[in-house]
Amino acid sequence: MPQFFIVPTEAIDPGQGTVYYGPLYFEWGSPAGGGTGTIPRIAHEHYAFVNGMLVLAEVNATDLAFLEAQSDVAIFPEDLNTPVPTQGSIKDILEDHKLPTKWLNPSTTHLELLRSIGGIMQFAQLYRQFARDENGIHDLFENATLDTRLKNLTAQEQAWFQQTYEALAASFGIQDPPSLNTNSQLRQLAKQAADLWQDTPFKIAGYEF
Repeated sequence: MPQFFIVPTEAIDPGQGTVYYGPLYFEWGSPAGGGTGTIPRIAHEHYAFVNGMLVLAEVNATDLAFLEAQSDVAIFPEDLNTPVPTQGSIKDILEDHKLPTKWLNPSTTHLELLRSIGGIMQFAQLYRQFARDENGIHDLFENATLDTRLKNLTAQEQAWFQQTYEALAASFGIQDPPSLNTNSQLRQLAKQAADLWQDTPFKIAGYEF
């Protein structure tokens, strides 16, 4: 049965002006050639804010044991309706990938966590459409952390963040979304943006969650 994983991003730069990105440890192809991983994967989604990816794969026992041994891999169980452990590495790994987990409580399921991650990744990809300057695509976490407050970003970064949030809300037909509190931390606002998805399903390679 397929499982979800959060893994680092692997970059391939053939030196032709284009860099290709794929999930570390897993097989993936690009015009410049495949990555270094050998584990088959079904699909992957790029977390545009940082070098992290959501991967859907059906792994054998050997590959699962290998992934479990990696300190930078978060593994979701086959049964997503189980609660997320209050203690454990998955929360630390997600935080390292700039995916907030402080909102979790003892009853939060892996499915709820996965949906939040999906929403944050979609927000991050939309942000990249607005956050462009003379230097190219802007990285929100270049000078910030999850604990940085919105008011402490530059005026331009705040504007990009607000534009992205409003555009995401509009895509769901939400005319009056909850306002962004500039005193809130990015971890809180990223979760707020993810919540705009509400009951809308995420789909990846035919898998819905």
